[in-house]
Amino acid sequence: MTVFWWTESVLPRSDENPACDFGVLGTRRQDFQYNLRMDAMRELGRGLLIFGGVALVAGAFLYFGGRLPLRLGRLPGDVVHRGEHTTFYFPIVTCLVLSVGLSLLFWLVSHFRR
Repeated sequence: MTVFWWTESVLPRSDENPACDFGVLGTRRQDFQYNLRMDAMRELGRGLLIFGGVALVAGAFLYFGGRLPLRLGRLPGDVVHRGEHTTFYFPIVTCLVLSVGLSLLFWLVSHFRR
C-alpha cells in the first residue's frame, strides 16, 4: 500500500537504531501509521454516508415523483413522436432543467467548501 511506503520512507527504522523509534515531532511510528489508516477510514465512511444520503434522496424523488407538481419528463417542450409501430421520446426541456439545477447545486457546494 502507498500508505506504508510513504511512512517508511519518511520515518527512520527502529530495527536499525532502537533510539530512533520516534519520528516526526516526537510521535511514534505506529501512532503515525495508525492515524493515516484512521484518516483513510474516516474519509471512506464520510463518502459512504454522502453516497447513502444521495441514494435516499434519489429514491424518494423516484418514489414520490408522480405526486410532485413538476413532472420531470413530461414538461412542455419535450419531444414526443408517435409512429405506427414506434415511439420516439426526447426530453430536451427536462435535460435543460436538470442541467441548470445540478449546476447550481454543485456551484453552491463548491462555494461553501472554500
